[in-house]
Amino acid sequence: MNSSTCGSFQELGSHKLEIHHVFPDEYLEKHYDGDRDPVINFVLLAEETNKKLRNTIPADVLERTDVSTEAIESARVGPEWLKKGSKKPAQYIKGFLDARASDTEDVIYDTVGVKKPST
Repeated sequence: MNSSTCGSFQELGSHKLEIHHVFPDEYLEKHYDGDRDPVINFVLLAEETNKKLRNTIPADVLERTDVSTEAIESARVGPEWLKKGSKKPAQYIKGFLDARASDTEDVIYDTVGVKKPST
């Protein structure tokens, strides 16, 4: 699944939703040897927001004044996961994907009412 085949997912009120890649395809291709299209890298965004953020790496999204922290968190993305700091690009991507995967796993266990096994 990629941005050219995803298109609009559904509508929410007056907003058409689209699948957004948190890390743009080109950034993943250039800096990451793992899965090229990890589902955990996708969020649903309003079409107009997706267009504004297209091809923007997450650390740069944090610097934008037209995107609120609440909007980022509403997509179940922890703003702290988006900070690059001094990490190399591959570490930055893997750190985000691991944090989001763990959070998503927690949500699934909570939703089905099953205690998450200890690792």
